[in-house]
Amino acid sequence: MEKKNKKKDRSIFQKEEEILIRSMSAFEESKKTMDLFLNNFQSISKSYKKLLRQVKHLTKMSDIQQKKLHTTQKELDAALKKSEALLLNVLPESVAHELKEQGTISRPFYSPISMVSPESQKN
Repeated sequence: MEKKNKKKDRSIFQKEEEILIRSMSAFEESKKTMDLFLNNFQSISKSYKKLLRQVKHLTKMSDIQQKKLHTTQKELDAALKKSEALLLNVLPESVAHELKEQGTISRPFYSPISMVSPESQKN
């Protein structure tokens, strides 16, 4: 009779034991999946942190170069104004304008003229 009871006990809890085994197996699988997810997430976080540092460094370098460029542009503008003022002091305005616009100046044509000097009249 005892054997019957044991057999009956096995059959009564067999489904529960199967469910327990399947749930434990599923839990182990989900734990492995979760561990893999966490490892991937940690790796991505480290990569993002490195990338963020690089972006900050590049932004800082860009700002420095931008300031240098702005300063150089101011210096070039001042040099250009000085150069134009010097040209106007040395050359007539029309010639200075032509030189500025075309990079060269054309030779003006003058018709031949005769000059008489007072020294040449003495002889």
